[in-house]
Amino acid sequence: MRATKPMDWAEFSKTREWAQLSVRQQMFVQTYVASGDSVLATTCAYETSSKENTKIFSYSLIKKSAIVNALNRYYNRGPREIFLQELDSDIRETAVGSPARIKLQELKAQVLLGGKLPKKRGAK
Repeated sequence: MRATKPMDWAEFSKTREWAQLSVRQQMFVQTYVASGDSVLATTCAYETSSKENTKIFSYSLIKKSAIVNALNRYYNRGPREIFLQELDSDIRETAVGSPARIKLQELKAQVLLGGKLPKKRGAK
C-alpha cells in the first residue's frame, strides 16, 4: 500500500466526516491521530473507569463507521487502501489455515499484484 499524506487539520475539521462525529468521538479521533493509541484516545474522550473496560470499549470505537470514515478521510485513503485494510482485518479474524483465510489471502495477493477490486455484494 502506498502511504498517503494526512490532511491539514484545519481542512479536516471542515469536512462532513468530522461534522458527523459527536463531541466525544471528535476528541477520540484527535487523540488517536496524535498518539496512535486507541486505548489512550478512549480514556481521554470517555473517562472510562477501568483499564479492562477502556480496552474493550476502544475496540468497538475504532470500528464505528463514523470514526472509520473520519480516519479514512483524514489519512486520504482511497478505495484500494480501504479495501486492503478491511481485507487485512478479515484475514486476522479467520482461523489460521482455514479455507476462508486462504481464499482471503489469495484475494489480497491478486489485488496487490494489480488486480481489480471485487465489486461489492452488499453493505457491511
